Amino acid sequence: MRHSKSWKDNSIRNRTNARSNFVRKVLINIAVGSVVVISLGLLGVFGIQTLSSSEIFRISAIEVEGVSRTSKEEILRVSGVDTQTNLLAMQSAVVRDRVAGLAWIEQVEVKKAWPSRSLIIKVKERQPIAMINLADGLYFVDKNGVAFARVHTADYRDFPVISGAEERVNMAGQTGAYIPAIGKVPDAKKEAVAEALLYIISAGQINSTLPKQNISQIHISPGDELVLFMADRPIPVYLGRGDVKKRYARLVAVLRSIYQKREYGSVAYIRMNYRGENVLVGQS
Repeated sequence: MRHSKSWKDNSIRNRTNARSNFVRKVLINIAVGSVVVISLGLLGVFGIQTLSSSEIFRISAIEVEGVSRTSKEEILRVSGVDTQTNLLAMQSAVVRDRVAGLAWIEQVEVKKAWPSRSLIIKVKERQPIAMINLADGLYFVDKNGVAFARVHTADYRDFPVISGAEERVNMAGQTGAYIPAIGKVPDAKKEAVAEALLYIISAGQINSTLPKQNISQIHISPGDELVLFMADRPIPVYLGRGDVKKRYARLVAVLRSIYQKREYGSVAYIRMNYRGENVLVGQS
């Protein structure tokens, strides 16, 4: 009985020791693995920092594509990068957002070219189709109704003018005090401006009867009605509102008839919305 009990005790001790040795080995392996992972992580961070500040990855050249109204120098200035910038560390999104803040820029694409280490900034500029008179001055406006750049004397182009969109905004907390809605089409006028732009876009298509060049001004009346004035004879054409394509086509037909009959010189006004859908040509 004693031998049997002693054998059992030894067997239990052996199993306990084996289990302890196994656990010890596992813990040692975990500790060694952790040290290796931490070391590799530190080396990685150190390596990235080293590469990001290395002269080897400095930008070799900067190419700017797509500019016409905006100068290359202006693009480079606002981008904040030059040939001293590390291309690896440079954040393309940051450069893109900086350049996109320029008035004439509609879209920006920033590319890193490897292994040449060159930076390519490709832009698409806004295309003005008219000028719009806002509360703080005259602005270029694109097909989407965005007033994006103030018109200066040197910038003047032969574009139609949209007037009547001026609106002054009440200053909060100051009764009777107003400030201009700077560089922005007022929300209350956006639909009318959008329709005016549709007339200009329609005239910009191939049309010898009413070309875009013959639209001098489209005025938005206090009641938000559109009134068109032509360049060759500034008679008012009361367009009304809504269904631009239909009204424009009818206006072209009316003008063609007037030109063919040589009655243009005696026309005082044209109402496209006379008593609903009728057209009235007033004679002087």
